[in-house]
Amino acid sequence: LFKEQIFAGGPVTVTHPDARRWFMTIPEAVSLVIKTTGLSADNGLYMLDMGDPVRIVDFARQMIKFYGYDEESIPITFVGMRPGEKKIERLWSDDETPVDTEHPRIVKITFPSGVQEVVSKIIKELEPVLKLDTEQPGLFRNRHKLRKIINRYFPAVAGPENEPEY
Repeated sequence: LFKEQIFAGGPVTVTHPDARRWFMTIPEAVSLVIKTTGLSADNGLYMLDMGDPVRIVDFARQMIKFYGYDEESIPITFVGMRPGEKKIERLWSDDETPVDTEHPRIVKITFPSGVQEVVSKIIKELEPVLKLDTEQPGLFRNRHKLRKIINRYFPAVAGPENEPEY
């Protein structure tokens, strides 16, 4: 989105001056995901160390500069937080516990009892969207259905109103 806004002459829109997010490169993420497969056979949830969160406004400034512009020619405007959005997203909740693994950049997240059942329910609900089911082929990769399921559990994850099904 920033790239499109920069090439359109701006402004680059940022929700809040203090909004921060975590980033990692694709090779970094792939490497860490592959390494988790060798950590345990219990199908746990693992969290990858993504370093410190980056202020989105700083990231926007870096992109503007990367494409050869400055903030005088491509302004940054703050548009406000969306419902449910946070300045800094938490990586785990108060009732989840990170546990060190053999790998220094990977932790395992442990849950209170009952959470695994909820996660299993969500996965079961997502199955027809993620795997081709010959009895329900219209649900496979159906963005509208996927968004509906995700929004039931994570209301802040919004998509465009006119999003196509495929």
